[in-house]
Amino acid sequence: MLYFAYGSNLNMSQMSQRCPQAKPLGAAYFPNWRLVFRGVADIEYTTDSNSLLPVGIWDVTDQCLNALDTYEGVDGGLYRRVDINGMLTYRMNSKGIHQPSGFYFDIIRLGYEDFDLDQSMLYEALHETKNIQIA
Repeated sequence: MLYFAYGSNLNMSQMSQRCPQAKPLGAAYFPNWRLVFRGVADIEYTTDSNSLLPVGIWDVTDQCLNALDTYEGVDGGLYRRVDINGMLTYRMNSKGIHQPSGFYFDIIRLGYEDFDLDQSMLYEALHETKNIQIA
């Protein structure tokens, strides 16, 4: 099953602990989606055709999905599974905008390095979060 990560699950070291069977397949950029921070990473659809969402694509097992559901807090209502572009990912159920911790941001930044993604989009999302704090 194909899963795409845009936050801390880009980090190959963390995914190897969370989902040892997961195999990284490569990177992609999805148009009309953008990264936002709600304390943790989330994504939003946008009509801005210049907007691109950097993602890492993984081949995951059912066992991986169970581990990811637990990590993402699906049972507690934090995130929900969604299908976008024929791949599974997670979206938050809240809409507030909040800056991530430095530690969490660095985990994602290392994941961008792991997948050789353009980090300018990551820093752009952080910059927007600093300018818009909506609860």
